[in-house]
Amino acid sequence: MDNQRGKVEVDLGWLAGIIEGEGSFGINIGRHKKKVRFFPNMSIGNTDPSMMIEVVRILNENGASGWLAPPRKLKRSVKMIHNLQIVGFKRVRTCLELILPYLRTDDKKTDAGLVYEWVNSRQPKPKRTPYSDREVEI
Repeated sequence: MDNQRGKVEVDLGWLAGIIEGEGSFGINIGRHKKKVRFFPNMSIGNTDPSMMIEVVRILNENGASGWLAPPRKLKRSVKMIHNLQIVGFKRVRTCLELILPYLRTDDKKTDAGLVYEWVNSRQPKPKRTPYSDREVEI
């Protein structure tokens, strides 16, 4: 293994650990003009700005991206929380493909796997294709 590949694997392993402790995966529900839409998302939040900068760096260097929200104050705390949102089929899929091999905990691995399954089942379909029973179940 060359040094560059080794560094990438270390970075992705570190990122997976951060996501296992500080991240979440989900499929959000949006409503527009009486239509219900589902969309995949990932979120990583922490009060350490240097950690969040490192998360963004690793994602960007590996072809992934997200939106780092302006920091906001936590309730009953002096600390500010930094939250990275990764939303949409292509962005979430890219991130999941990067980190899934490195996830170790059952809950996060299961959640990530379900979101990945859902993204893969929806992405090749036209936008207004009805949701299958399995897609709704997930």
